[in-house]
Amino acid sequence: MKKIISPSKIQKLLKESHLYCQAGKFNEAKLIYQELLKAIPSHPDVLTNLGTIELQSGNIHAGINYLEKSIKINPIQPRAISNLGNAFLELKKNIEAINYYDLAIKMDGCFPEAYYNKARALKTSQKYPEAISNYQQAIKYNPRYFEAFLNLGFIYNELKDFTKAHEQYDFAISINPQSSEAFYNRGIVYENMGEHVKALTDYDIATKLNPNNFYAFNSKGLLFNQMKDFNNALLNFDCAIKINPNFFNGYMNKGHIYEEIKDFTKALEQYNFAINLNPGNSEIFFSKGLIFKQMKDFSSAIFNFDCAIKANPSFFLAILNKALLILQLNDYKNGWQLYESRWETTQEKCFLRTLKPKLEDLSIIKKNILIWAEQGIGDQILYGTLIKEMIKSPNMFIISVDPKIKDLFERSFKGKSNLRFLSNLESINESLYDFHLPLGSLGKFFRNSINDFQFQPFSYLLPDSNKTTHLMKKIKNVKKFTCGISWMSKSERIGSEKSLNLNQLIPILRLPNIDFIDLQYGDTKVEKKSLLNDFNIEVRSFDEIDNFNDIDGLACLISTCDFIVTISNVTAHIAGALGKKVFLILPYSGIGRLWYWHEGINNSLWYPSIQIFEQTEARDWSAPIIQIREKVIEEISYD
Repeated sequence: MKKIISPSKIQKLLKESHLYCQAGKFNEAKLIYQELLKAIPSHPDVLTNLGTIELQSGNIHAGINYLEKSIKINPIQPRAISNLGNAFLELKKNIEAINYYDLAIKMDGCFPEAYYNKARALKTSQKYPEAISNYQQAIKYNPRYFEAFLNLGFIYNELKDFTKAHEQYDFAISINPQSSEAFYNRGIVYENMGEHVKALTDYDIATKLNPNNFYAFNSKGLLFNQMKDFNNALLNFDCAIKINPNFFNGYMNKGHIYEEIKDFTKALEQYNFAINLNPGNSEIFFSKGLIFKQMKDFSSAIFNFDCAIKANPSFFLAILNKALLILQLNDYKNGWQLYESRWETTQEKCFLRTLKPKLEDLSIIKKNILIWAEQGIGDQILYGTLIKEMIKSPNMFIISVDPKIKDLFERSFKGKSNLRFLSNLESINESLYDFHLPLGSLGKFFRNSINDFQFQPFSYLLPDSNKTTHLMKKIKNVKKFTCGISWMSKSERIGSEKSLNLNQLIPILRLPNIDFIDLQYGDTKVEKKSLLNDFNIEVRSFDEIDNFNDIDGLACLISTCDFIVTISNVTAHIAGALGKKVFLILPYSGIGRLWYWHEGINNSLWYPSIQIFEQTEARDWSAPIIQIREKVIEEISYD
């Protein structure tokens, strides 16, 4: 039996519940609406308001039920219909949500909330132009619609239209200058525009307006990290974690900084905190694997790479790093198999587009096989050590290489009837070959154990004899030895990890009776002039040879030298392939230690004339330089 309430009582309760809603006291309002529902179960306002409260309380399905009942009783309720759209948007049913918003707008074309919420649904679906249009409609009917300006700023930032994004956040801040969120987001835009000082200012304001805005502290930390101000970066990450002890990214970001400054113990500590929060995150295990590799704890590195791969079997960068480490440890059979994962990573995007099959078996005969260039010049020279074995197969081979080394390779393999070289800048008709293979995949056919390196040639490149003779006349002093030196790598990714400055070689450069020849590519004039002025040490250069572009000429210059001192760069590969005595300086470990300079062997397997001298501690070049100095003394004393 219905509870009877007088009309005046009903109006009083409706007014009272409305006031409760305005004050955010939804539980009190809900109790009144439930009481009213017993008396007037078909009252659309009661059903609508009760449904709206349920939505705001997170009871989505209950809210939908009340709203649908209300609309069935009174179909002309744009706000109820719009709220029903909100419910479906919460359930990630964007199409249904947009249909309800359209219906509400059809009933009330000046309804800013309906436009705003429709824009939210469109934004979630990444339909940015339509979302922008609807946010603008919302602002048209409510010029101080703060949230609409915020969301417009977000979209323009996503579209990299930073000027418009900045403009929207300016409007939002003018409406609500106490909004931490608005300043935080404008800071992101400033950062994207490269205006770091302004970004930091906005992040500071955001944290002052809301000291619990851990995202703003995190963004400050990331910006300081980018500016290499690691102390301030760590302070801000600590603030973010203090506010939210479960902030996974805070621990990860701290770990990255400690990894950058080579404090591996603290880095691992942070990554372990992150693992406790998210034990299924593959990135953490990958980061730990990289650290253990730098610490030369190779079994722990492989274990963590395996954990990363188990958490995400498609984590090809982890698979590739495991491959490179296994190859570095001379497990070639397993390493080559995993090395094929390089084509699935963002680091390698040059895989040959062809309909022809990839070469999987060299037992085939009388076929045309394209071996195509990949990676850098040094890598191509390294894999070139396998060409003599490859062409013993009764097939025809076309090999593409960097144009800088094409002449050098053609001369070195002159007279081989089943072999020709192309520049990798040339296109090649598919009709000319039956199978193809990337150059870096040759190893799996010829080098599956250390024993296979017994077939490694001591040298295989031949310099231009006329040019070498010409240079020899200019360089050679019969009373002195000639030592070529190279000390820098220009690689953006790993160059700094394996490079020295010229002054660090002074213990070697001070040795008597040696002419030092500049084999370094790039502009070295300032360093050499400083060395001459400060220490009276001359490193000779020959302007007729462009050490970067004229690789054939560089090979001739290297050939004139009695021995070479170099870091891991193109010079090392050329000198090793020429069979020159090379003293190679390597970092302890880390990204600057490339896999083919293996572990535990002092002479290169790939280039038998190269002797390896590595750091005994990370970032300390003194030990290998002193060791090489002693070897050079032996060399010149013996001769």
